[in-house]
Parts: sequence; C-alpha cells; structure tokens
Amino acid sequence: MFIQKSWLLGHIKKSFIYTDDSGMSDSCLHRSDESHWLREANNELSDSEEEDARRQMSDFDQDDGGASRFRCNTTVRLEKLKNQQKEASETKIVKWKNPLGSAAQGSPFKPRRIPETLVTRSRLTDLLENAKTQEKQPFEEFKKFDGKVQQGVPSKKIQIYVPGNRGFPINVCVTNHATVRDLIGLTCYLWVNESDYDGPIPDPEKLELCLADDDGSPELDFPPWEKTEAVTRFSFNTFAVSERKHVK
Repeated sequence: MFIQKSWLLGHIKKSFIYTDDSGMSDSCLHRSDESHWLREANNELSDSEEEDARRQMSDFDQDDGGASRFRCNTTVRLEKLKNQQKEASETKIVKWKNPLGSAAQGSPFKPRRIPETLVTRSRLTDLLENAKTQEKQPFEEFKKFDGKVQQGVPSKKIQIYVPGNRGFPINVCVTNHATVRDLIGLTCYLWVNESDYDGPIPDPEKLELCLADDDGSPELDFPPWEKTEAVTRFSFNTFAVSERKHVK
C-alpha cells in the first residue's frame, strides 16, 4: 500500500516538472524533498522498503523511450529563432518589378485601340442634304395656286405652251384669285416637276404670258398680258409663255 502512495507522490511531482515549460517546478520540487515525502507517507518502513520506494521514484528520472523533459519557453524560443535565421540565410530574396509601364500601372488591363468604323453614305442621303442646303426654288411659292390641290376653290383650266416644247401644251388648273404672275409661276412649277424638262430652272420674272398661235408659238401681234391682271378676265384658254426678249 505504501508503494502505491509513494509512486503516486512521485508521479505528481514528475507531472508538474514535465508539464511546466518555465522550469520553476523543477526548482521547487527538488529531489532533496523525496525523503521528507517518504517519511510522511509511512514512518514504519524498513530500510529495504524505503530503498524500494526511492528506486520507484527514481524511475521517473529515466526516459521511458528516450524522451526528455519539456524544455522551458526561453530554450524553445532560442532554438526556433536559430532555425529561422538558418532558413533565412538559405533563402534568396528576389525583388519584384512591375512589368507594366508607368502609364499602365493604374489599370490591370492593357488598353486596346478600337478601329474607326467606316461610315458609308448613300446617294439618297447626299441628295437630301443637298436639297436642304439649296436655295428655295423661285416658283415654290406658286404651288398654292394649283386648283388640283385646292379642293372646293373656284378654278380655271388653261393650256399653256412653253419654250422648247411648243407641240404639247401644259394643262394648268389655276385658282380664280390668281394673277398672271401667279399663273406663270405655277406653269414653271409644273413644267419642271411634271415633265421631262432637263434644262436650267426658268425664272418666272423673265417670262411673259402671250396669246398662242395654232402652232403653240406666241402671237406677236398682240402685247403680253400685264402680270397684275387677274386670270378671271381671260376669255381664251390657250396661251404661250415666252422670254421677254422675244416679245415686241
């Protein structure tokens, strides 16, 4: 029974020593106290029994499998620092440099130039733009005197021969409130837009309205009509348009 007590005391002592990294337990629980523990355990032991107890306690000092007591924190840290210095001496430090230029360091992506798209223009687009920039045709204002467009407005049908096409008159339907000047302008509008005319754009201010002969030529025996005359005064429905220099 004494042997179990003594073994337990020795086990407790060695446990403190093995689990204490600071080494303080080893200093406090010195081996000189073993005799005191044994005497306190049982004062009736013989010399041989006490020797056996000491032998059992001394077994803790020997390594069971070659293992040693835990070292203190200072020793462990010193050895760890030594190993780190050794590893550091064998490590090669390579300074990393940015392969990108200073202009591209702000972005991880390489800029890519987008090619310009070639925009093709159609012929119709050019014509529409040219039409917007062109000056207004001089006879554009006379379209409002077209009796075919003005529904419900009194109008008068007249045949007018134009220069260069005396064999085929232009049928004009003019409103009754129009004047001779308005009739000439409306005739120019129909002449250019509703026929195969491909010459220069005529100027209504340079044309005169005359009576027409049977062949479509202007009747030079009569003076041209005044441009301020109203078309309602006409008693004829066939006229010819001619340039002013051809009229006497």
